[in-house]
Amino acid sequence: MTGPDAVEAGIPPEELPWHPVLAEVFGSLARDGVPWCLLRPPAHPAAPSGDVDLLVDRRARNRAGRVLAALGFGRIPNGGTPDAFYLRYDAGTDCWLYLHVTSEISFGPHRELRTGAAAACLARRVRWGAAWQLREDDDFWVTLLHAVVDKGSLSPRHRQRLSALADPTGHATGPVAAAVAPHLADPGDAGRLLRWARDGQERELLGAAQAAVDRWCRAAGHEPAGQRVRRLFRLAAGLRNPWRRRGLSIALLGPDGAGKSTLAEGLTEHFFFPVWSVYMDIRAEELARKAPPVPGLVFLTYLVLLWGRLAGARRRQARGELVVFDRYTYDALVTAEPATTAKQRVARWMHGHLFPRAGLTLVLDLPGEVMFARKGERDPEQLEQERQRLLRLHERVGVVEVLDATQPVELVRRDAVARIWDRYATRWGARPPAPTPGADR
Repeated sequence: MTGPDAVEAGIPPEELPWHPVLAEVFGSLARDGVPWCLLRPPAHPAAPSGDVDLLVDRRARNRAGRVLAALGFGRIPNGGTPDAFYLRYDAGTDCWLYLHVTSEISFGPHRELRTGAAAACLARRVRWGAAWQLREDDDFWVTLLHAVVDKGSLSPRHRQRLSALADPTGHATGPVAAAVAPHLADPGDAGRLLRWARDGQERELLGAAQAAVDRWCRAAGHEPAGQRVRRLFRLAAGLRNPWRRRGLSIALLGPDGAGKSTLAEGLTEHFFFPVWSVYMDIRAEELARKAPPVPGLVFLTYLVLLWGRLAGARRRQARGELVVFDRYTYDALVTAEPATTAKQRVARWMHGHLFPRAGLTLVLDLPGEVMFARKGERDPEQLEQERQRLLRLHERVGVVEVLDATQPVELVRRDAVARIWDRYATRWGARPPAPTPGADR
């Protein structure tokens, strides 16, 4: 809650409950001399669920990027747009911080409605607690245009905010109001828009605002050639490194009862990007349905099924999704059964050499007797032996990260999300932030 919303709630500026990472961002930008302000205050500053929009002086964008990288934010690859998007996961509060950084106040799918008011708005910004925000008159017009052009409707929060901001005195003279004024049907429409917003006359407000936007779009005409060329160059720059945008693959390993399926479900529900989970253990009854018991054919069918699932995973990764393998071909590398026949040795070799490595391997670790108590399957001693074999898996496949699965399910999931995010953040140029007290991994 910021600005007029906070005033109505009686919250003093210095007591606004900002998320600690956001408060750190605001302070670091100020210390580095970056002129900035909130373009649209988040609905829940202490735990923002959507993007946090920051307006940054064009000349300080690179400095702002370095500040955010030093705080552990990774810049999400987004070819084709001049805006920058930064992401960080905070395990201590189980919160994703998503920052949209722009140097323009413009609207529309291609930002074709350009106000040219960014520098003037930054010069007029006002302090509110730990943050800078737009002056109220600029905030009114930015909120109205965002709702009408970018959202196509007024949400309850937009209506409430516009009503709180709509003081009929002085709101038609700011830089954003000046950009809108030439497209109003009548000079008096600015005052009427303010009055309708204050009085909750939504139909009249939307009708007049949409008519002004339509006239603005017609006046803007086609995209200027220079702007079109710049956008094409940005698209080309984004296409040069598709690897940075592709999703990661995660192998979840652990004996029965370790919590693999529970963790996979938790990642699906709580990870920032879409998650596709696939079970990689092909059981004998499934093979029996798909292949007659002909020597060699059963194993060939097994390979075809596995590679089919892997091909589906690669397609999902190419679309930017996180792929979670519940079990993986690594299980065959740590089996207790010795390879005594040529067939077994060939199968073991194929598991070790023909299947791609997962981007990250997470082993859920807890004592065998705990796993037995959870599911009551197999023998505690057998489960403990399998646990020890999985803990030695790094000798076969390289880096393996171990999760303490004796923790509550929620803490295991936070730990896993933080480790997965570390891989994305490294790929996207973030530097690890200092550890948060109470969030040790």
